Amino acid sequence: MKRFSFLWLLIVLMIMPLYAQKTGTVVRQRDIQALQDSLQNDSTNWQLMLRLADIYQDKNRTKRAQELYERALQLHASDTLQRSLAKCYYARGYYRKSIDLCNDLLRNDTVDEDLVLVARCYERMGDVDSTIAYRELIAERDIEDYGNVQSLARIYNQIGMNEMALYYLDLYYNVDSTNLPVNNLRAYILHELRQFDEEIEEYRKLREAGFRDASSLYYAGVANARIGRRREAFDLLDEARERSIIPNGYIYAELSMVCDIVGEYEDGVRHAETAIDLLLPDSALMYSIYDQKAMNEIAKYKYRDAIDSYKRSLEYQKNLTNICQLAYLYGALRDERNEQYYYELFLKELETVRRPERYASLKQRAERRLRYLREEQFFRDGAPQGTPKR
Repeated sequence: MKRFSFLWLLIVLMIMPLYAQKTGTVVRQRDIQALQDSLQNDSTNWQLMLRLADIYQDKNRTKRAQELYERALQLHASDTLQRSLAKCYYARGYYRKSIDLCNDLLRNDTVDEDLVLVARCYERMGDVDSTIAYRELIAERDIEDYGNVQSLARIYNQIGMNEMALYYLDLYYNVDSTNLPVNNLRAYILHELRQFDEEIEEYRKLREAGFRDASSLYYAGVANARIGRRREAFDLLDEARERSIIPNGYIYAELSMVCDIVGEYEDGVRHAETAIDLLLPDSALMYSIYDQKAMNEIAKYKYRDAIDSYKRSLEYQKNLTNICQLAYLYGALRDERNEQYYYELFLKELETVRRPERYASLKQRAERRLRYLREEQFFRDGAPQGTPKR
């Protein structure tokens, strides 16, 4: 029986890769079942576990893959198994476990595949310094790995270190100046560094190669506008507008600024109005953000910050409750003049709402507090100047 199982296993392991290669299809369920049956007959065969786990991993059934990789690794110490399990951990979000396995492999031999996986793990974990360290190490070992160079340049761009982004992009550019995605990223970094002449030339070559997306056309147009080439800027920005799938306020804004140079005055007005509509913030969203910010600041007793936030919220949406809150906060700060002002403003605005009964309790508080403030002012200052004496 043992010999039969072994022979069946050899047949399965030999035929399945050939079958998949010949048919050009993924492994079928019946093939998986055959491997499962073989594993039941030979439950300690780590190679069979590895093969079945790889299939599960390819089919995104990562929980089963992880269990099989872990079982196999208990039976046999193998770099291949350890690396496969590290990839599975990464796919399932266990980044620290993946890093630990890769670092164990790297102690014996520095393999680029392991370095890349560690870099990707740190990137997912938000550890920028470690990500950069590993990405730089990979670049030093193999500058032709353009995916790594792109990732490294984007990270440097995100943290405002565009000189370093350009440094590594130039290292790659010296080896291969024909990679369009890399060249597009390099042109954008040149834009960020305000090296407009070189940027314009790079974008020109990209367009000649057929790279004419809205984003690259926009940046090329802006660069031309910045050095006074308004006609070229207009043509590029207008094409960017046409190619943009979703209306982009920044494209319309830049386009409106160069329309007068080419005599397209009516278009300039229309583009400016479109830009304003697109770039204005969502009033409801901005109100909610500042409203929530104020409540958080009150919880921390940061009353002056909360006052500023409530005032900003009122710029986007008039809200009687927030007006009353401003009065309350000024009262807490013993600023009676502003407290009185906002309570009076609250009562004035209350006259304009459709259902004032919803604010009954706030109205009572405002009226009660105003009576108190006026009485205090009377006893402190006496009758207001100009008031006739009885």
